[in-house]
Amino acid sequence: MVHVPQFEAPGNHGPDRIVSDTFAIDEHSFCLWIFPRGNPNEVEYYDRSLSVYLVVTDLEKRPLDWLTCAVFTLSVVHPTDPSKTIRWHSSLHDNKFNHALYNWGVHSLGDLSSFKPNGFVFPDGSLRVSTRVRLMSISVRVHVEAGFMAHEGLGLGPHVCTIDLPFCSTLADLLAALASRFPATDAKRPRKCLSALTTSTPLFGNLLCDGTDIDAYSCCDLFLDPASLDSFVFVKVLDLHTGVLRYVGRLCLSAFPTAQAIVAYLAVAFPHVAHWMSVREECAPQLASMLSPVDRLLPSDVVIFAECTPTRAGASPTSDTNTDRWMMRVRRCLDQYLDRHYKHAKALIANRLHHITLHDIECIGDLLDLPRFRIHSVFAKCHENARRTLQYIMEGRHLGFICDSCGETDFVGARYNCTVCSDYDLCHPCFERSHQVRHRYANVDGKWRRVPNFDDHNPATHPMHCIYPVFS
Repeated sequence: MVHVPQFEAPGNHGPDRIVSDTFAIDEHSFCLWIFPRGNPNEVEYYDRSLSVYLVVTDLEKRPLDWLTCAVFTLSVVHPTDPSKTIRWHSSLHDNKFNHALYNWGVHSLGDLSSFKPNGFVFPDGSLRVSTRVRLMSISVRVHVEAGFMAHEGLGLGPHVCTIDLPFCSTLADLLAALASRFPATDAKRPRKCLSALTTSTPLFGNLLCDGTDIDAYSCCDLFLDPASLDSFVFVKVLDLHTGVLRYVGRLCLSAFPTAQAIVAYLAVAFPHVAHWMSVREECAPQLASMLSPVDRLLPSDVVIFAECTPTRAGASPTSDTNTDRWMMRVRRCLDQYLDRHYKHAKALIANRLHHITLHDIECIGDLLDLPRFRIHSVFAKCHENARRTLQYIMEGRHLGFICDSCGETDFVGARYNCTVCSDYDLCHPCFERSHQVRHRYANVDGKWRRVPNFDDHNPATHPMHCIYPVFS
């Protein structure tokens, strides 16, 4: 915390600029520049506002291509009421520090004339400014096809290595890091990065950072593709008799644009199988829900094929009755893989001598496709009690979701997601009532609020997709 001494309203004759002590996070050093009378280079704010900036220091000791990636909060502290403390949060626009841009901040962290009347001046006559800084990185988990071939079950299997990069890295930075580890291979980016990018464009966008949601982007999976295919799908085969799910290969999407086209490929590899049906391998919450046949394929889809046999002689293997029976058998096989992950969590809870850590829960979350930022949010809600956090998750909750009718968050039971409206969900009791909802809940200025006059959702014409939580 930095003291701005003898602070007065406009007319303050103190120093033009205060430089705080240097503080370090890992190998990155920072300080604050505080302009008690406003930044003199910003005419609009000089003599009107308090200007504060976070500055990277020790520039002369850094290599020419240095890069620091961080998000931060700047605050004017209220001496008696923390709820009145003024806070300014950086966004992902402001997270990249380099030799050209080594300071970021805000020209106005408050009007000079407002501090004293609103009780911000401490008894010793000072104003106090603080900051919280968090370095941002992204862990790229690198996969190769040999790992897919050796893996059994859901997911991609083990990664061969992890590359840690500053979050604001560009595609060129990523390719350079990969080339240093895998000089002979080309890389395919995760689906989030499949759109065309110049190599100087940051891999991720300019979402606001609230200190929690950023964990959604703390890691990603990347496949090194020696064939450099533009778009492909991964194909797995499920043995309904043994329940074993194995990877069999990947196919160019332009050559195999439909599930039926892939069946022709499988007929060569598995000539004894007369009929196939397929489902898309989804994240765990989707896998815990109702399955449906693949309608269309997208780049990087993982498609599961299994043999489909008629229920009786002469019946069509694709009849509704046979399809339902096939889906139930696939459901049971995939549930076995989910149950293995559930058993691991249940064993942790049952062992009263084991000290459960946040890392334990993150590992379980990785297995069940639970974003880390949602796990961290529950961890904070449970007062950083890891055992209670895991118990809360195992109650079968939709972490991070809010019912747009009643406003309940992290609700249990089925979640009904509108396939037409954007981000519209109902809990099971509200869906059962099936009445017209004239409001919804939305994030307004960083807080979830009830928004009235919402008429976009029509229960009569908008299909709702039923999704069950993990541990349901």
